[in-house]
Amino acid sequence: MHQQIKAAVAAYGEQVQAEALDLLRTLGRIPAPSHQEDRRAAFCRDWLLEQGAEDVVIDAAKNVVCRIDCQEDRDLVVFAAHTDIVFPDTDPLPLREEDGRMYAPGIGDDTANLVNLLMAGKYLLQNKPRTSCGILLVCNACEEGLGNLKGTKELFRTYGSRIKAFYSFDSKMPGCCCTAVGSHRYRITCQTAGGHSYGAAGNPSAIEILCRLVGSLYDIPLPMEAKTTRNVGRIEGGTTVNSIAQTCSILYEYRSASQACLEIMEERFRQAVDGFRDMGGELTVELLGVRPGQRVLDLCAAPGGKSTQIGAKLQGQGILICNEIHSARAKILSENIERMGICNACVTNESPERLADFFPEYFDRILVDAPCSGEGMFR
Repeated sequence: MHQQIKAAVAAYGEQVQAEALDLLRTLGRIPAPSHQEDRRAAFCRDWLLEQGAEDVVIDAAKNVVCRIDCQEDRDLVVFAAHTDIVFPDTDPLPLREEDGRMYAPGIGDDTANLVNLLMAGKYLLQNKPRTSCGILLVCNACEEGLGNLKGTKELFRTYGSRIKAFYSFDSKMPGCCCTAVGSHRYRITCQTAGGHSYGAAGNPSAIEILCRLVGSLYDIPLPMEAKTTRNVGRIEGGTTVNSIAQTCSILYEYRSASQACLEIMEERFRQAVDGFRDMGGELTVELLGVRPGQRVLDLCAAPGGKSTQIGAKLQGQGILICNEIHSARAKILSENIERMGICNACVTNESPERLADFFPEYFDRILVDAPCSGEGMFR
């Protein structure tokens, strides 16, 4: 950084330190679980307006977007910090201070950086420095957990190729990350007949099956070409201590900075799950992350169970293409989609190659659950 600019930034930081701490105390008490950032978003919008912002909105994804010199013909640079935190509380959050430290849920991730973004925005709004491009100050929503970057995706859907650089204020100093990390997230559910723990002893337990699967998932060798991780973040199921669990589910993800490594992990994940399909329980795998407004292709959709589930998640927004390559099964698929009242779905009877020609790089999500035979499974 240019020394003169660095000195000016340091002087401004010292000048507004007390104001920034007061702002942190206020924001730190406002709950903001993913998908429920409304109160924080409203506060940030109003605060920016008070600082002189003339073009600030809350978009469909609950992002607060402050546009500075963003005329139609200008390239854009984004500076962002996310409003949501990992804690599910919807009541005002507890906050205390001890020995110069502030303690509150999510205060470091990412509330403190949100304050830094807002204070930087105040400087830009009041000093109006000349810039070579337009600036988007974004308090983005749905960054954490199963928010699945909904806010950031909406931002790129809106501004697309005009965005030439993207800077996110997250984590802590002096860390700087310039590598994109991708992730796949799943909910795996096991259902069994269950029964009484004594009277039906020996019946398969959904909890036991998934616990064994968890061990197998952690035994998957990780690709070495790029940093790759995996995690089972939640397990839930069963009813009482004397009941064989009928239902159990886990949340599982793997991450990598390499698309090739993600594809390797997907193959190994599928192999691990398939190894537990004959243990007396019915396993279903749900890819998490389908959100309202997305464009989704269900490539092998008949008879329609997966498509109706995706349609419910889309909540009438976006578009769902339900494809079936066999014409007779496509007719059944069409009847089921109509019967379920999914109004934003289109049923097609095409090959993958033809769909690729019609929809190049179009979809946000593609589901391929290919049958191993035309009508059922061979054992």
